[in-house]
Amino acid sequence: MGQSFSLNTTARIAPFSLWLTSTFKSIEKTYKFSRPLTAAERTGDFSALLPSTIITDPNTGLPYPGNQIPANQIDTFAKNTIDLYMPLPNQPDGVTLSLLEPNPTTGNQVTVKVDQTLGEKDRLWGRYYWTKYLNAFYNQFPAFHATGGATFKSYAAAETHTFTPNLINEFQLSYSRPEGLPQIYARLNQRKTLA
Repeated sequence: MGQSFSLNTTARIAPFSLWLTSTFKSIEKTYKFSRPLTAAERTGDFSALLPSTIITDPNTGLPYPGNQIPANQIDTFAKNTIDLYMPLPNQPDGVTLSLLEPNPTTGNQVTVKVDQTLGEKDRLWGRYYWTKYLNAFYNQFPAFHATGGATFKSYAAAETHTFTPNLINEFQLSYSRPEGLPQIYARLNQRKTLA
């Protein structure tokens, strides 16, 4: 789903021509993530994975009885981090997470172009282009949603000189500057002791 708006304006200021363009975009995307930890797995119970997947003790290399990790071997920090940041499955199969997240993207573009004829043998044009966009980055962990974007500037100019009908020279000059914007992570609406 998405929306896009654009505004195009052309103005004539003799003997110049001026073009301005501005756009705005907003879209939404659906993200599907197939395998977050289930409620049972968060307690160390991986018995549902048998017989295809066997969980082994990293200290002994032996399989855990019943594919269940003892509670005293589950790190408190890791457990609280998972509980805080990882959503539970929300689909009927019990293991799939599907989220519909708004993914707004806003962008603005401006283009200014000037053409000028200098006598019968010379023509000059210049162009300035600027764009900036911001968008949100979503993943299966809503706490780590972030916003970021970029700006881009471009300058260009050219001069065409006609020496004879069969001899034409064109000189062009351009400069571009892309610049990324830092990602800003969303604040948590809840706090919890992790350790």
